[in-house]
Amino acid sequence: KRKHSKPSKQARTARRGGARQKIGIGQDQINPRHEEDIMRRTFARGDLMISSTFTLLHDALHSSSGWQGARPPPLARAKIDQLYKSKPDGEALHPWLSNFFPIPYLERANPADERGTFVVDKNNHVFLYRSFRAMWMQDRIAEIEEAQAVLVGNDLNSPSIRAAYAGGIRGPHMAIIIGHQRQSSKAPYLTAWHREHQERVDKFMGLPIVKNIIDFVSSVMRAVWPGIAASFDRDAAFHLARYGIKPMFGYFWNLCWNVAFPGQLRIQTNPHADFKNQVYICMILTYILLCVNFDHRNRSWIVLWEAEIAVQLAPWTLAGYPSALFYHFNVDVHRLRVVWTAADVDKPTPENSFEAAPGDAMGRGSLVFFNQSTMRHGPATGFDTLKMAIEAGHSGRTDYGTDLQAAFQR
Repeated sequence: KRKHSKPSKQARTARRGGARQKIGIGQDQINPRHEEDIMRRTFARGDLMISSTFTLLHDALHSSSGWQGARPPPLARAKIDQLYKSKPDGEALHPWLSNFFPIPYLERANPADERGTFVVDKNNHVFLYRSFRAMWMQDRIAEIEEAQAVLVGNDLNSPSIRAAYAGGIRGPHMAIIIGHQRQSSKAPYLTAWHREHQERVDKFMGLPIVKNIIDFVSSVMRAVWPGIAASFDRDAAFHLARYGIKPMFGYFWNLCWNVAFPGQLRIQTNPHADFKNQVYICMILTYILLCVNFDHRNRSWIVLWEAEIAVQLAPWTLAGYPSALFYHFNVDVHRLRVVWTAADVDKPTPENSFEAAPGDAMGRGSLVFFNQSTMRHGPATGFDTLKMAIEAGHSGRTDYGTDLQAAFQR
C-alpha cells in the first residue's frame, strides 16, 4: 500500500510562492482579472497531499525512448481488465482499491471557499491537480449543452455511428476528437472527424462558452505547470514557423468530447493507458447535463493505478495529470469503505462522519484536452519525423528524467 501523508492545516493553506509566468498562448483572449483570481484560488487555498513512495521517475509507465507513455505488462493489464468487467461498478477490483488512497472533494456552503488539490510525488513533482468547482460553468450549462449539440449534430441517433464506437477500449460512448495530429506523416494535419465535420467545428469554436473554457484550462496550466506551458509555447512556435498551424485549445493540440449515446447513463471509462500521448499533462473537465441529479460523491471517481489513488471528480472541476503514464479508469465507490468527513475536520470520527450511499448515475460528460507524443518530435529534433532525425544521427530518444524535472517541478 502506498503511503500518502497530509500535512497540517497551516501547511495545506499556506500561500505558494514563485514568479508569475508571462502569458503566452491565447494572450489576446485572457482576462487579467480572471487570471489573477485563478492564480489566487489555486495557490492561496490549495490542499497538498504527498505520496511518500510513488515517483513519476521510477513508478509511472513510460516508453524506453522517453517520448510517450506505456501500457502495463500484458498479464497485469488483462487481469485488471477482466476484474473490472466481471462485476458491475468494477466491484471485483474492490479488494485492491480498498487499499488505495481516496481523495474526496470537500464541498462548502459557499463554493467560493472551496479549494483545489495538489498531489505530489516523493520527488516534489506535482503529478495531479484537481481544481475548485468553476461554478460559472454550472450557471452556463445550457450553453455547454448547446456546444455539445453543435459538435454532435444528429450523430447520436445513427445506428451505424453507434456501432462504430461500440468496441472502444475506453467505453462504448461517442468520443469526438478534433484538432491537429501528426502520427506517422511528415506534417501535422486535422483529425479525420474534424475534416469531415469542418463546418460544425468552426461553429463550435466560435461559441463564447468554448472560448471561456479554453481560457480557463490555459490559466490553470500556467498556474500549476508553468514549465509545461513554456515548453508548449516553444513547440507551438516551431509548428507555426514550419507548418503554419496554431493550437486550437490553448496548450493542447487536441480536444476529445465524450458524449453518451441514448440509453447510456453517463461517461464511465474502462481501464486504459493513453500511452501514445506526451508524458506531460492532459486535462479532463467534468460536467453534468441539465435537469439530472448525478451523485458525484459515489460515482465515476478516477483511479490512477500506479499511484494507488482514487480521486473524486466533482462536476465543474478540472483535473490535470499525465494520462500517458498511468493505467486509469472510472469506478463507483459506494460499495467501498469510503468515509466522508466534514470540511475542516482532519481526523474522521463516528461523530463527524457518514457512510457513502448509492445514488443517481445519469448525465455525466467530459471534455479531455491532450497532446500526442509525435507533435513533440519535430520541435525537439528539428526534423519532420523521428525517423528522419535518427537517419541524421539523432539518438531517437529524449531524457525522460530531465523532461520530468523541467515539466513537473515546482
